[in-house]
Amino acid sequence: MHHEMIDLLRRELPAVDEASLQRVAAVILGKPIDCSLDTLAAGLFKSDTQVGKILAALLRCEWLSVQRLIACTEPENIRQQVQQFSGCVEHFNGLQEAVVNAADRSWRQSIDAERKSRVLAECRAEWLQSGTVQVHNYFKEVPVSARVAFVSYEPGQHLSVKATPELGRVFAVSDNPMQALITSPDRKYNLQVTVFQCRHMELSLSVTAIVEALQECRKEVRVKPEGRISVELAADGRRISADLIDLSCAGMGVQVAGEAGLRVGAGITCACQLGNHRLEAKQARICWTQKNDDGLRAGIELKPDARTREVIYKFLFVQQQQIAGRIHQLGKPDWMK
Repeated sequence: MHHEMIDLLRRELPAVDEASLQRVAAVILGKPIDCSLDTLAAGLFKSDTQVGKILAALLRCEWLSVQRLIACTEPENIRQQVQQFSGCVEHFNGLQEAVVNAADRSWRQSIDAERKSRVLAECRAEWLQSGTVQVHNYFKEVPVSARVAFVSYEPGQHLSVKATPELGRVFAVSDNPMQALITSPDRKYNLQVTVFQCRHMELSLSVTAIVEALQECRKEVRVKPEGRISVELAADGRRISADLIDLSCAGMGVQVAGEAGLRVGAGITCACQLGNHRLEAKQARICWTQKNDDGLRAGIELKPDARTREVIYKFLFVQQQQIAGRIHQLGKPDWMK
């Protein structure tokens, strides 16, 4: 049976290496192999064989296996038949799922590579035209940016820019003083860049990733306040205590201890003390929730009236002034000294 299945696989998948074919046959026959199903499935795609052709070959192998079971199983022993056919289907389904997942990963990697190439080409065109690069980071949710002179960039190489004190401050505000962001011309993506070297006031940056620009798409400035601020939530007739994580005129992020039972889309009211003023938002909605080690994070959309908006603006202005003062006190990152 094993040799017959191997012969079938060789005919159906001539570009796949012999070791992988042996493993495929072993899996379908319920025998152990020396790697995981995901590793085996990934290896099948190294031959550039299309996923449809791989799945078609697996189906033929399964049918061959089923035919052999029919011929070898005692017709009167129903329990034996069920066990053997169930095992055959289970082995095939596991391998089939691994192949489909590997195909999906391969497709996503291809899309990511294409997107990265396109975004980098658009950024390079803008840098060449303007002669500058705008680099930014966030400190307490407040954007900190610097526009510096563009030196050079070629695909696959480092981005070189002029190092300035303002640029140093952009890196200094980050939790990782070696990383920063550059937004694409269409503002849909961010280049994550990491310091490679700084020499003679010229900074070389490695583009380590391209991710969707989320913070940059916010309509309102968001601030992470200094100190702890308690928020009183009321939803579905229950009162819930939370901590304020960040705030803007459009919404707030809160942290709730334990299982709060907040429902996405539910109406909610929020109240907290912002400096000398009391914030009471009676028209609010839960946009999203996310469990974490400390309980539950939630994003709340606010629909403030004129008075409530003024209270938020005044509080945010004071917070921004305090944050700006802290930013200016930051020294240069170590790589710039």
